[in-house]
Amino acid sequence: MLSIVIPTLDSAATLESALDALAEGGDRVAEIVVADGGSRDGTRDIAARRGARVVSVTTGEVYRNGTIVTFANLLVYGVVGTVWILFVF
Repeated sequence: MLSIVIPTLDSAATLESALDALAEGGDRVAEIVVADGGSRDGTRDIAARRGARVVSVTTGEVYRNGTIVTFANLLVYGVVGTVWILFVF
């Protein structure tokens, strides 16, 4: 089982197609977590409407040290499966 973490910041234009592709994973995807850094373009609404768990992170967490979301933060979010991080541009 996989937990997919998608760090986002104003990613409405590309998030829908990313979620469509993940839906093809079927039962292998235990959950999708969208870690949003304060989007203002509807990213959070799209994620929630598609059944993803949306968590808020500060912009500093999203971009700290060039790493989108630190693994320490993933523990806080309580992901349930093997973690894969999907970068959506």
